[in-house]
Amino acid sequence: MPLTSFPGEESHAVWSPDGRQIAFVWNGETQDNFDVYILQPGSSQTFRLTSAPGTDDYPAWSPDGRWIAYRHISPDWRSYTLELISPLGGPARTLLKSTLLGRPNWTPDSKALVIEMPPERSQPRALWAISVDTGSRRQLTWPPAGIDGDHQPAVSPDGRTLAFTRETAWQAAELHVMELVPGPSPAGAPRRVTDFGYVAWPAWSPDGRSILFAADRDGVGIWQIDRSGQRARPVSGTPIGAEAPAATKRSEGSFSLLFTSAVQEFSIWRYSTEGGPGGPAAELVPSTYSQSYARYSNDGKRLAFSSTRSGYQEIWVTNGDGSQPVQLTNLKHRLAEVGRWSPADDMIAFVSQEREPRQIYVVPSSGGPAVPVTNEEGVRYSTGWTHDGRRVYYDSTRSGRHEVRRTSPSGGDSEQMTVNAGSNGFESRQGVFYYWRQEPGKGAVLMRREGAGDREVPLDPPGFYYGTTSPAAAGFYYQAKDAGGVYRFDEAAGRSIQVLEHPGKPLVQFTISADGRWFATTVPGKLTKDLMIMEHFR
Repeated sequence: MPLTSFPGEESHAVWSPDGRQIAFVWNGETQDNFDVYILQPGSSQTFRLTSAPGTDDYPAWSPDGRWIAYRHISPDWRSYTLELISPLGGPARTLLKSTLLGRPNWTPDSKALVIEMPPERSQPRALWAISVDTGSRRQLTWPPAGIDGDHQPAVSPDGRTLAFTRETAWQAAELHVMELVPGPSPAGAPRRVTDFGYVAWPAWSPDGRSILFAADRDGVGIWQIDRSGQRARPVSGTPIGAEAPAATKRSEGSFSLLFTSAVQEFSIWRYSTEGGPGGPAAELVPSTYSQSYARYSNDGKRLAFSSTRSGYQEIWVTNGDGSQPVQLTNLKHRLAEVGRWSPADDMIAFVSQEREPRQIYVVPSSGGPAVPVTNEEGVRYSTGWTHDGRRVYYDSTRSGRHEVRRTSPSGGDSEQMTVNAGSNGFESRQGVFYYWRQEPGKGAVLMRREGAGDREVPLDPPGFYYGTTSPAAAGFYYQAKDAGGVYRFDEAAGRSIQVLEHPGKPLVQFTISADGRWFATTVPGKLTKDLMIMEHFR
């Protein structure tokens, strides 16, 4: 049942220790600032607990009831702090400052908080225990290099087990558990207990017998698994898009379950580049379901995109003007990310995953079975084809750091293309190989590899942004850092020309037709977040 239906977004609710109140995040009547509020179920009255400029989120109520911990993000998103405040109100106390912080979670004795943050700026995020009295910190997990890291900690009610998600790539994360001893300190290595492809938001049942988590699978949004890591089963009635579960005890063996119902709409819009930058826009393949990740074929006559209109995220193909959409894949996996058309436009390479690690797949663009062409750990994204269509590029962390690899679309051994780390590798239509490298103090640097050797040349196109590229007849298109437009880098001239103005937010992903006439991009639409409650949950 809906617990809230306020204007704006309500999310990330947690119970007070006695189960009588709820702390949650809301961006307010005018949707101008995210703050922490308190609500009593059955009442429409709310108490605003925080009011500082910026974002206050991820409230966590201490087991002794004295404090609510939350994350504060400065208005410019450059500073993160862990704050403590009394549930009765009053000034907040800053416990920790960092360049990046995640969701905090209390130990059952209310003496420490567990939270995610990177040991160093360029390292994966790890989990740390922070003393409430002294602010001292102790590292609890050491994720392997080359992955995003450990997130969303949840300490069991008896304090003996830590549950968390380990994210190896975007939309690739599994639930892990690790035993603890008082302190807390680790008492063993983390152990993976799910094979869903992507899970998030772990939370313990009040009796400590099971772990709840979010996982969009088989039409259900919230799942639970026994503490031992056995018997994963759905929480029937929770919708796709449900997140952040939280339970409190009601009667013997019965709980009340809170969760956030989140629905994000995406659509694909096309702009004409003729008659001046940013011509009239039109929505392609309109649908009440989300459409995203559009990609023009090399001849510009077709468009591949991702859609949830079948109930799962699958790849569809349509004419270049958005007419006659046809479903291309039927994998029913967690993720079907549209990759790249082959040079002959007869194949599409993409990333998908079910229970095993994500892999590169290829599917005939005219229809047919989608088949995996890799069988390895560390696959992240498909990034392009060689200009002769004989190899597929993809990002990988199998070496322990980000590198670009390529493999045959018929499968077999792969080869590493970068030598000193790199990602987002692609070839121009003239066969020149480009990729990004993260360099300390410089951020992402575009690199060009020359010849068959290891000679690398750094490039600095004006306003270059670490994001989507799209091939051009003689170079490639890219987005400017200020989100003010799209440029074409001319390979022969070694200079950039602005081809389209697109004011506003950074582009989610864009594609440009081969003749340069049409520009298409994913446009985020309405985001709805409300709090839901399920009574008599077992």
